[in-house]
Amino acid sequence: MGEKRGKGKKGIGHLEMITAMLIFLFAVVFVVYIINISLRARTSEPVLDALEAKFREEAEINFTKTLLKINAENNPDCFIVPRHSDFAQETLMFITQNSQMANFNLNGDLLIENRGNRLYEIYVFPEDVMNDYRLPPGSECEAPDGGSSYSVNYHGRIFSAKRLSELDDREYEELKTRFNLGTKDFEIILSGDINIKIGEKVPPKKVEIEARAFPIEVMREDGEIVEAMVNMKIW
Repeated sequence: MGEKRGKGKKGIGHLEMITAMLIFLFAVVFVVYIINISLRARTSEPVLDALEAKFREEAEINFTKTLLKINAENNPDCFIVPRHSDFAQETLMFITQNSQMANFNLNGDLLIENRGNRLYEIYVFPEDVMNDYRLPPGSECEAPDGGSSYSVNYHGRIFSAKRLSELDDREYEELKTRFNLGTKDFEIILSGDINIKIGEKVPPKKVEIEARAFPIEVMREDGEIVEAMVNMKIW
């Protein structure tokens, strides 16, 4: 009886050792797997960061945004307000009101179409990226009887539909050079309100792909601001 009990205890001890060994091996494999994923992610991030930075450099534009408030009881076709000191005679800009484009003119002072709402958003650009909106001939403009005021300027960057279209028209090898990709291939797809595919390559089936997705705002040439999702791939 005692001998059998001893053998039983030994069997249980061996089973516990095997179980502990299996748990240990599983833990080691799991840790190695996590470290491998982490190292792989760290390796891919700088490449994706560089591509995103170059993409933004090529496709984004600077802009200055100012709000103009008009206080008026009179109701002419258009208002005459003093020109903002940042608006040069040749300033490239457009004006929106309730998300709709408003006709305007810079002729010494600023002439803005009266659309009922008295709050305007004025966007100013250093380059020609959108259509020109001018007041129709014969518009009768008056100064607002309650005066007007500008807000503090806001400076930012936004993607330009015109620049994105220009990138889409470029040859693939030229884009690789502009993006400093060396021997790597890439694909950039915009979806949503803007649908563009930059880069003609299709990744092979058996290849490791590094990818990133992020939302952006895009300014069309008519001044409308729309949303899109960018999906970048490198392999």
